[in-house]
Amino acid sequence: MSVLTPELREALARVGTLTLIDMPDRRGLRSMCLYGVWPTRAGQPRMVCIA
Repeated sequence: MSVLTPELREALARVGTLTLIDMPDRRGLRSMCLYGVWPTRAGQPRMVCIA
């Protein structure tokens, strides 16, 4: 099981939203898209987790 260390959390928090949206296409999942990805509240820290 993976552990979310403070260093890993900080690195993941720097990943841009567009990078996450484009990732399925890069992995060969051409018909999959993420629509409507935006922060739910302005000024809140980014949500980071291991899936």
